[in-house]
Amino acid sequence: MSKSPVKAERPHMAVKPERLPFNYRARLQVKFEGRIDSLKGYIYDCTDSRQTDQYVKTTREIAGYVATALRNGNDIRTAIEMLAIPKMELPSDLPANASAAQKRHWEKRINEISKKELILEENMKTLFSIIWGQVSDTLKHRIQALDNFKRMNSEGDSLALLAGLRDQAFNFQSQKDQAQALHEAVRRFYLISQGKTDSCQAYMDRYENGMQVIKHIGGKLPVYKLLVDADLKVKGLDHDTATAESRRGSGLPMTATMGISLWLI
Repeated sequence: MSKSPVKAERPHMAVKPERLPFNYRARLQVKFEGRIDSLKGYIYDCTDSRQTDQYVKTTREIAGYVATALRNGNDIRTAIEMLAIPKMELPSDLPANASAAQKRHWEKRINEISKKELILEENMKTLFSIIWGQVSDTLKHRIQALDNFKRMNSEGDSLALLAGLRDQAFNFQSQKDQAQALHEAVRRFYLISQGKTDSCQAYMDRYENGMQVIKHIGGKLPVYKLLVDADLKVKGLDHDTATAESRRGSGLPMTATMGISLWLI
């Protein structure tokens, strides 16, 4: 009995793996939102046009956070807002005929102030770590390239770090690009507008931020004297008699209000 020929098996073709989309790696990246849970979403970054507003909002949020999270936190908040370490006011010297009770009270106040200064010094170093934890990797590279980074990092100089972040946010890193930075800041200021979904506070924050940027770079918005005079004339005022204080509640248009404020700076 003849055997039927066995059919040769067809070799299995290797199955090509499914091709991943070109942006697959980008999808795996987790958005940076800071290292501290209480400050989630409040970060310092330099990758978009909102970096100025982002700097102001994050700094304000950190100031509020340290005021409650650190011992004597209000001193740290003041340091952040003023960008300077607050000075502790010492009590006046006692007269020569001061009583023993007055001397003990005076010494106790001096000791308390000394303790507050030590706590403030340690808190300022802690603040450096808090701020640094909210800085994106891209911006960290820029800050690390600054000439004074080694010093501020070794000393935990949080105010120097804030100043460096502010310069980066305001797009003003050196004197050589001052003119370009100023022109860009003025242009962004004039493009500020209130969107349909923007609150009045959000709009005013952007307005104030724009003014801060221009002032920080060393510029000043032009004041059109003709328009200011026209607004003042309606109320029977002029530049010699009108001040920012006297106009409060007068109902003058914003043109005059802003114009006189800039005129008096």
